[in-house]
Amino acid sequence: MNTIIKNLALCATLGSAGSALAAPVLFPNGDFETAAGAQWGIAPAVGNFSFPAPGGNPNGYAEMGSSQPGGFAVLISNNDAPSPLASLGLVAGKAYNFTYDMITSVAGSNKGGVKIESWTATTAISNTGDQRKTSLSTGWASYTQQYTIAPTATHIKIVPLWTPGETVGFDNIGVNNTPVTVIPVIPNGDFEATPNHGLNWAFFQGGGQTVNYPAVGGNPNGCAVIDSVGKGDYAVMVANNNASMSLVSLGLTAGQTYTFQQDMKILAGSSIGGLKVEFVPTGTGDMYPAIIGDGTQWATYSFQVTIPPTCTQIQVVPLWGLNSQVAYDNFKILLPPPPAAPIVTIKTGTLVEWTAASAVNTYQAQSSPDNLDWINVGPVFTGNTVTGVFDADEAAFYQVLETTPATPGNAVLNPGFEDNDISTTPANNWTIAPLFNATATTVGIYGAVNPHGGSKMLVMDAQTTAGGTPAEVGVRSNDFIAVTAGTTYNLSFYATNQVTGASFVLGAKLRYYNDFNSEIGFSAETNFGNVGAAWTQVTVPFTTPSGAAYVKIDFFLRCGAVPSVQWVTLIDDVTLITPLIPGDTTVIAATDEPGVEVSWKTLTGSNYQVSTSENLSGWSDFGGPITGNGTTWSIVDELTPPKKFYRVLQTTP
Repeated sequence: MNTIIKNLALCATLGSAGSALAAPVLFPNGDFETAAGAQWGIAPAVGNFSFPAPGGNPNGYAEMGSSQPGGFAVLISNNDAPSPLASLGLVAGKAYNFTYDMITSVAGSNKGGVKIESWTATTAISNTGDQRKTSLSTGWASYTQQYTIAPTATHIKIVPLWTPGETVGFDNIGVNNTPVTVIPVIPNGDFEATPNHGLNWAFFQGGGQTVNYPAVGGNPNGCAVIDSVGKGDYAVMVANNNASMSLVSLGLTAGQTYTFQQDMKILAGSSIGGLKVEFVPTGTGDMYPAIIGDGTQWATYSFQVTIPPTCTQIQVVPLWGLNSQVAYDNFKILLPPPPAAPIVTIKTGTLVEWTAASAVNTYQAQSSPDNLDWINVGPVFTGNTVTGVFDADEAAFYQVLETTPATPGNAVLNPGFEDNDISTTPANNWTIAPLFNATATTVGIYGAVNPHGGSKMLVMDAQTTAGGTPAEVGVRSNDFIAVTAGTTYNLSFYATNQVTGASFVLGAKLRYYNDFNSEIGFSAETNFGNVGAAWTQVTVPFTTPSGAAYVKIDFFLRCGAVPSVQWVTLIDDVTLITPLIPGDTTVIAATDEPGVEVSWKTLTGSNYQVSTSENLSGWSDFGGPITGNGTTWSIVDELTPPKKFYRVLQTTP
């Protein structure tokens, strides 16, 4: 199950430590100290209801009189509107002890009591039904009602009940918002029910096996015995009389792993029994453990079972021992031990805040004693999600550095073949080399194909003659592109093949040059002849060799001596990424004011919620839920008078 551990962490304004309180949190006006029953609804709307100022436990209380007409009378919390769980510090799916003081005009059973209801904001989900109590006297007494809130609930109501024909009073209606650990109980799991020791157990068999429930011989006292000696097929018992048990009723949580245990011993034969846990709608399959010793003495056998995340109910199914007689006792489910409460620390200092106008820029807070020498405060934050940082020290001056993101630089000049003049073929910064029975030009449209970007693109068109004269065209970047030897780069471009033929080779490669602009080699050729008629991005990774200082880009199209064939390729938007260009940094204003930091070490898999209060009741969430990852987590807040209390709620599966 989920165990919630709460610490009332610290008092912010005083900087002092506190401890968790076990006192109930009252429903609105749960002590009836506000006159006339404010915050309480009444049903039926007329009747003998009153809210005396004296006589409560202490002071004011609510009273339903004996003359109440109509057959029933109830109060309803929060003016008949469901109260948000968070307002009472409650969590859906958890069990809590709801408390109230009650006084009755006549002692005895079936008096007063409450009904507790789980709600969404507008819809009832489930409730306890009328839970009445036995009154031992006619004076004030305190009562407790345990209730597990529905897992899908967001709100709750509590409904104090009338006593038919009598007078009943209520005071101090609240809830202890530390969840109750629900111990899983398998009905009659120890076979001690009398006179029927097999109560709540069903039995099914397929080969004549039998079951009996002796009152002695167990571990201790009663037990169950399945006899499969000389019998084939299967035999099983099913807990809860073959009715599925809800995870909520057992205090279990879907998605978690638990240890199922059962005591067993072999009475005849050599095989021990086993266990199957059936989920709705799947199951574990049959699980048979290794025999402890020779199996003839009582021993506890354990089974690790992970409940599927979508499961809501289970069935516990003990299994027969093959051709053996096996006794069973003490079925149970073990809950994992709760983790230690988080150790929470508090510091007072300075809360530095700024306005972040960009979702992509970075922000670094800085402090200075003299407005000259600056040091960083806290980490660098990206974007406008975080706009404040806590400084445990107090400086005279604060500022924030805002930096635009570094941008990758494209070292290719005229990458889209946009610029060309009358003397340049095919475009500025690009040279044709070589050219046989082919063309290399830039156009704004080819057939129905537009450039991938901009207004121009490169067209390489090679066609052999009827006599089979080869065709070839190459296009090379003019400029020496600076690179670092031994470094991997990506050449990227967009290509489309509009006309294709036989015996053509279409590719790209890099030529390497040294510091003296002398060619020292070239990369392997990358063929992109398989690109189709649609624009396709081609990326060519390459690693510069030793001695390389510059590169040039080659595109080439070659055809052998095949008569009258043609190939047309379009290329656009060529990039060769060089190291990032740093972004610009500017100083923006920062505000500073007294602040408080609450910190604790998180556990991986645990969830945390910080809440605040000015009076140790009426807690409100501070920020959203936090998922632990083993690191120290901190929240910061303004330090406001007169006082504020902080609490860290830890939920661990």
